Amino acid sequence: MDEDHVFLDDLRARLAEDPSLEVAGRARTGREAIELTQELRPDLVLVDALLPDMSGFEAVAWLKEQRPAPLVVRVTFDGSRIVELASMKVGADACVPRGELPERLLLVLQDLLWSNAETRPPDPPS
Repeated sequence: MDEDHVFLDDLRARLAEDPSLEVAGRARTGREAIELTQELRPDLVLVDALLPDMSGFEAVAWLKEQRPAPLVVRVTFDGSRIVELASMKVGADACVPRGELPERLLLVLQDLLWSNAETRPPDPPS
């Protein structure tokens, strides 16, 4: 098992400890994330800065083109304002530096989900 698997498994376990959150899926590539988002229609997607098939910026832009668009949190390597602004420019709703996971992430997720619960449009009929 490589370091990314361990990191993702640990993060998933930490998120599962919060009864208000449900982890719907996990993707290792940007393409997988887009496909799972179309299939599962999650309220929120976490996007890493580096993906094997595209940049985190590209993945965020693709995800925000979905209808309805999920909330997107970009996980970054650093907490610089430049990276945060660039992420927001392509559509990220928030950024969390990897070093601040999972503690800050849980707060950001709860804040985004609770503040957008009343404003998010309903899913289209299937």
